[in-house]
Amino acid sequence: MNIPKMPLRSIPFLTPQERAQVMITSKHRLQGKPFQNTGGLGSLVLPRPAKGQEYREFTIGQAKPPAGGFPPGQGPAGKHRLIILYQGDDIKKRYISVEHYQATVPGSGRIAWYEII
Repeated sequence: MNIPKMPLRSIPFLTPQERAQVMITSKHRLQGKPFQNTGGLGSLVLPRPAKGQEYREFTIGQAKPPAGGFPPGQGPAGKHRLIILYQGDDIKKRYISVEHYQATVPGSGRIAWYEII
């Protein structure tokens, strides 16, 4: 898995408000839903969490509908997806999608992601 790494302050596609939302959201583990980690709908497939670790998924920003509208059964759930690997309340890794419904890696059809360092 080759995911670019970038400090939160340097990620060019996030607005200042979205950066602040990432910082606030990261502190509220239980508000995120469990991340299924199946790769469905172009999502990221992450390494299997170690014992006592879990991935949680959060939405960041306001989504714009993709060409042709949102996938069936899905509405505007946020512009970006933030996936956090927790061990208890400790953050081990954070990943964020570029524009979840619109940005794909050229030639792959997969959503573009960054690891926040």
